[in-house]
Amino acid sequence: MAAAAKRQFRPSALDNVEDIENYRPGGFHPIHIGDELQDRYKIVHKLGYGGFSTVWLARDKVDEQYVALKILAASSQQESKELGVLQKLVEPSTDHPGQNSVLSLLNNFVIEGPNGRHLCLVVQVAGPSIAALNYSPGAVAGSRRLRPELAVKVANQTVQALDFVHSQGFCHGDVTASNILIRLDKSIDTWSQEDVYERLGLPIKDEIGTISGSAPGASAPKYIVEPCSLLNPQLLSEDILLADFGCAFPSNNPPSNPDEIGLTMSYSAPEVIFDSKMSVYSDIWALGCVLFEIRSGAQLFGDWIGTKDDILRQMIQAFGKLPEPWWSLWDQRGAFFDDNGEPRTTWDDGIARATKFELNDMIAEIGAEDEEEDDPERPCAVMLEPNGVTVPEEEASQMKDLLEKILKWIPEERISIKEIAKHSWLS
Repeated sequence: MAAAAKRQFRPSALDNVEDIENYRPGGFHPIHIGDELQDRYKIVHKLGYGGFSTVWLARDKVDEQYVALKILAASSQQESKELGVLQKLVEPSTDHPGQNSVLSLLNNFVIEGPNGRHLCLVVQVAGPSIAALNYSPGAVAGSRRLRPELAVKVANQTVQALDFVHSQGFCHGDVTASNILIRLDKSIDTWSQEDVYERLGLPIKDEIGTISGSAPGASAPKYIVEPCSLLNPQLLSEDILLADFGCAFPSNNPPSNPDEIGLTMSYSAPEVIFDSKMSVYSDIWALGCVLFEIRSGAQLFGDWIGTKDDILRQMIQAFGKLPEPWWSLWDQRGAFFDDNGEPRTTWDDGIARATKFELNDMIAEIGAEDEEEDDPERPCAVMLEPNGVTVPEEEASQMKDLLEKILKWIPEERISIKEIAKHSWLS
């Protein structure tokens, strides 16, 4: 979000923090531990940040519970849209099983600060995302993955949550493993502030300084805070919340240019990539990618490079040649495939850049390349599948059947979310 202007602040010594340059007019609101907003919400710790917001753990003194306080940048264009969707989703009182798995808006208000007006969204506090839980730096992707029965439970809840969103006339627009959060155990609401710091650690701070040596000024906080880690099984339940509705839209009024809302390429359906068409069908495609990731611990289409061409290469390796006119529109197809959509047999430098890697191969690989020994000390080990366990044949067959029905090139040929919920792999 920071403009390409001359940098004002020295880089932080902390790695996992927002860009300090975003603390400027139109940017982030400066927050300190202990601040109180609306004489109600006391800032206790930091939960995270994004390109357009910071998120804080706060104590609601009125309802006597902990909440997540999302403070949007003053210039954010997503604010009114996300607020409107959350308000609509919290309105109905239904018996839909997915409603309880969708993040609830508890309150909202606007604050004035040195950088402008900021919308604040008060929502349920939740734990790590599925993507964060799976994250395994230094190890093979997929080395950390949920126990099979827990994975199926999480997959079921994710399907039901998205079905509820669709039933209310909205598309989520950004269904990814980063937006599926593990619920915290409700006992957290009984904690004192001292309990929070004992379990989550004291806030790690780094004083903000300018390159020139002058005082940072009112636009920036005195220090920047590293988000706390919630990777502790004693804090987590076995339920999820579908979160982040900044890209959501009414099903009958999709965005005309999805590129403007910064979609994640790894989860983007082919019609989004080629035709900029978002719909219930593109949500279904993304859901298929997420269901694979919940069970495998790794992305279906890895974003190691993350370019459009790399993602399309992986798709075609799995599902074969794109239908027309997409195949002819892809100008880099010849770098990887022949005219029939098969991987090239000759390469100028002798290095193959594409190979057949079909869905059954991907499923068979789950657990096959884990580290040899389990580490009982790894975070959330009790929630994870032991190393080296592969998918049983019957489950692999069911999983493949479901994903093949979801991940169809033609949007209208994809299985409906109601049919997904009834599939044998999720039963």
